[in-house]
This record gives sequence, C-alpha cells and structure tokens, in this order.
Amino acid sequence: MKDIKDTYSFEDLAIALANCAYNKIQRPEQRVDGTIVNNVDNMCAGYFEKGTHILMHLGILTPIDRHCRRSVFNCEPTEFKEVIEKHKPGNCSYEQLVGALIWFLEFTRDEKLYEMFSSLGFCTLTDRPDLQPPSEIVWSDIRHKYDRLGYPGYFNEASKMFNGNSP
Repeated sequence: MKDIKDTYSFEDLAIALANCAYNKIQRPEQRVDGTIVNNVDNMCAGYFEKGTHILMHLGILTPIDRHCRRSVFNCEPTEFKEVIEKHKPGNCSYEQLVGALIWFLEFTRDEKLYEMFSSLGFCTLTDRPDLQPPSEIVWSDIRHKYDRLGYPGYFNEASKMFNGNSP
C-alpha cells in the first residue's frame, strides 16, 4: 500500500474535497423571498460536517446560517487552489482532511475520489447487485486509522468561529 502523503499534497486533497462538494453536494435551494441560491447542506451529519467545516476553515465555503449547516462557495473551482494556498492549513490536519475525503467518498461515490483511494490500495469496489448503486466499497485496515482520529471539540470551535463571521 502506498503512503498517501507521498502521492498527494495537502492542497491536492483539499482541492479534491472542494471539487466533490461543488460537483456532488451543492444543490439549489429556493429561499423565502423566492430567489434560488446554490448551497452545500451538511445536514448536521458527521460525514458532511467534517468536510464542510474544513472547507470553511480553508476559505472555500461561508456559512449562511447560525448553525453552520448550510454554506455557499466563496469562489469558483478554478480559484480553489489559490484560496486554499492562502488559508492553509486552516486549523485542519492532513489526517483530518483524509478522513473527510473518506466520508465524502462513502456518501457520494465520487468516481475521482474512488480512483484516488483505490490507486493507493485504500479500497476496492465489489459487485453487489442487491445494492443501489450496485457496488460496495471495501476498505483496507488503513480506513480505521482515519476513523479513530475523531474531532474532539472541532465542531464546537468551528461554530463559535463562524457564527456571524466569515472565515
């Protein structure tokens, strides 16, 4: 199994996380006044919260509610690299970033994230016709390392930081 740090830089992983959020998670939402805004809703679910809070720390997303549940992009994908380089590491470790990407892959089944992790030997895809989509991601033991990292106090600090303020 290859070491992820030898293959992907912090910036590479952060850009992959931002692209996945932009392409797979961002959705239009009609506001009370009738306008449509594209936003990322982390649904207060740990697998999305980790990633969206990291993207807030990196200056990619800005929350639009006091709970930091919904957020909007501050820039276009062509600007992700520049914004990330300006804000890195944004109170985020390399390992937290890997953990967030794993959870985004679990939920979104993003092809580019799958290629990234499978090329390193982190996971394989098996045929499971009984599932929708008809495949299952099988993780190597390395996944447990990132699952165990946890984020003690991370979200409370993020909420304090962003309530009423932009990153």
